[in-house]
Amino acid sequence: FSLSHAVSRVNSFLYLLLDVIGVCTVLHKTMSTENNVEIMNTNAPKTSMLWRRKMKTYFDSLDKRGSGYIQKSDFVRRFEHIKRVYRLSPTVQEAFNHILLTIFWGEMATCGVDTGDSRKVYFHEFVTNTSMNLIPENVQVFKKVLEYLVEVFFKLINMNEDAGLSELEYKEFLGIFGLDKHVKNAFESIDSNHDGSISRDEFRKAFFDFWLGQNLGVGVYLLGRLV
Repeated sequence: FSLSHAVSRVNSFLYLLLDVIGVCTVLHKTMSTENNVEIMNTNAPKTSMLWRRKMKTYFDSLDKRGSGYIQKSDFVRRFEHIKRVYRLSPTVQEAFNHILLTIFWGEMATCGVDTGDSRKVYFHEFVTNTSMNLIPENVQVFKKVLEYLVEVFFKLINMNEDAGLSELEYKEFLGIFGLDKHVKNAFESIDSNHDGSISRDEFRKAFFDFWLGQNLGVGVYLLGRLV
């Protein structure tokens, strides 16, 4: 790639990441309307067994120690993997690190309550906190966050910047979570028209279904086989 092309890619990436940070701030304010975790937990919506299995698959991909809980350091390790594989510029690295620690750790995992290094989030709490994004007061903002995350991750994964993701590119993405051995299962389930690549629209549908869908849908195997 030319230098100008590389700079353009970095700038477009950065603008997306900054947008996500802005939307995440709104999400934090929205979810902070509740006074504390105990109150929020009583308002947690009912979720399906399938949705909880998806969350367990994601949770276990972070809890590589098998300790039963996740910590901030688990998200830092994911960031280190992304930085190593995708060779992001320092500016984009900083923004991406902020996204992982602000959205995936600070909002989804902890619900904004005690996000420090020693904080431990067990699976039951993780499910409760993440499900709070699904209540009517929060879900529209959460969908907006997901929309930006789709753009960010699709741009991250799509190394050659063509119209779709190859199986190899998706394997690299699953490698972030240590789930690359499940790429065949994941790729074939998302590639709904079976043309050998995952379009942005196919990725978006799968990403949304994984986080929002309560029934069997195109995003069930976003991260491969369910645990």
